[in-house]
Amino acid sequence: DKAGTAMIHFFPNIMYKDPKWVPTFRIGSNYMGSMVYPVSNAQAYMTQFVFRKQHPQAQNVQVLERKPLPDLVRRYQQSGPPSGGLARTVYDAGTMSVVYDEGGVHYKEKMRAVIEDVEGQGLGMWTNHETVSVRAPAAEFDSVAPLFELLESSIKGNPQWVAGERQGAAIRSKNALNTQRYLQQ
Repeated sequence: DKAGTAMIHFFPNIMYKDPKWVPTFRIGSNYMGSMVYPVSNAQAYMTQFVFRKQHPQAQNVQVLERKPLPDLVRRYQQSGPPSGGLARTVYDAGTMSVVYDEGGVHYKEKMRAVIEDVEGQGLGMWTNHETVSVRAPAAEFDSVAPLFELLESSIKGNPQWVAGERQGAAIRSKNALNTQRYLQQ
């Protein structure tokens, strides 16, 4: 329904810039297309960005469970960029379950997030991946959880979209580099 009484929410991957690398920029400002915000672990990200931003009116919030996801971290470490040279990539992943009241309904919600933090070489860039939340009225959550799992497992990637996104990222990177070179001249 319009209220999202039972819903699955896939969050976009967003690139952030850690302010310790750009001290003249305020938290929340924009640095070359990235929001300036201190690097966050998966649990803090789910609390601050996923839950609080989605449910600012939530009341009686109780965290039921917080769990790290070491297998997901290993998967990202194996498939991510190499951590050689002056930069290194650090991953964190976890889940969180909460119950809360919103709009007269008592909800249960589960969230998952992966954080990728590229440190060194003055980069200080970090990104969220695989960020998803599912919610339903608490009394019904266990009965709709299999539906959420089916929906998420049935998603098929579109290679054309991925190729287009990579091409767009390359163009944006080239434009940023050209801008930096122009400013240096």
